[in-house]
Amino acid sequence: MRLEFRPALVALLLLLSGAALAAGPQWKTLSPQQQALITPAIKGEAAVFDQLPESRRQRLADGAARWLQMNPEQRAEASQQLSTWQRMNAGERQQVLDRREQFRKLPASEQRRLLDQRRRFEALPPLEQERLKDIYRRNIEQQTLLPSLTQPLDSLLPAPLPPLQTTPPPTSTTGGLLPY
Repeated sequence: MRLEFRPALVALLLLLSGAALAAGPQWKTLSPQQQALITPAIKGEAAVFDQLPESRRQRLADGAARWLQMNPEQRAEASQQLSTWQRMNAGERQQVLDRREQFRKLPASEQRRLLDQRRRFEALPPLEQERLKDIYRRNIEQQTLLPSLTQPLDSLLPAPLPPLQTTPPPTSTTGGLLPY
């Protein structure tokens, strides 16, 4: 009798461990609103959702829950940000992720200072924002050029032009008209 009990116990433990591994949200546990939001991302197949890795299912469920709690202005902003993200290539996306990681590593006081600086920038009129962006771009270009210089700056300038040959103006005795 004891030998029969062990296989049953092993089977029960495997079943329980399988359920524990699939601890992320399942399709049937999502609200209808969450399902409606997630459906386009998984091509409308509930079985696909349940086969996704737990972390992905959790992110999708959390994102749908956040969306449902947003007001219309927040949803418009989130839609615009998603659209921008989708237009980026892989390199640009990686730069954004790297900058986000660098920002999160900063001390809280520095994060607040940068966020305040951004709010002030966004409050500026569009023309002033463009002017500041141009200045920033020029400074970045100069910073990337200057460290790579190994020669004196004068050597990068074009050679001076030869001096102009100055000839005295023609003189005429015909009353200011030049003879031809």
